Amino acid sequence: MPTEIEAAILDHVLAYPCHGATRVEQELRLKGLQVSSGGVRGVWMRHNLLTKRERLGRYMFETIEKAQRIAKEWLWAYNHERPNIGIGGITPAQKLQLAA
Repeated sequence: MPTEIEAAILDHVLAYPCHGATRVEQELRLKGLQVSSGGVRGVWMRHNLLTKRERLGRYMFETIEKAQRIAKEWLWAYNHERPNIGIGGITPAQKLQLAA
């Protein structure tokens, strides 16, 4: 993997530790960098950042507000972007809309 792509992956994970591999791939593609989600996971593995817990453990929150922002972003992504197999492959937000 080219060093500039690996550096971009590491920079992104430090800025957005809650983003999953697919989200990182999409964000880097928007910046013109060609990388697969498997490539992202490979870099994470080499740097012991494979789990969200490991990524958050490396993140230094300057303020409580920044920690709250990261948690809020993760919660929004979990509820609106991440399909859940247990509820039929839709997001929790979609399930809530169907119930209303």
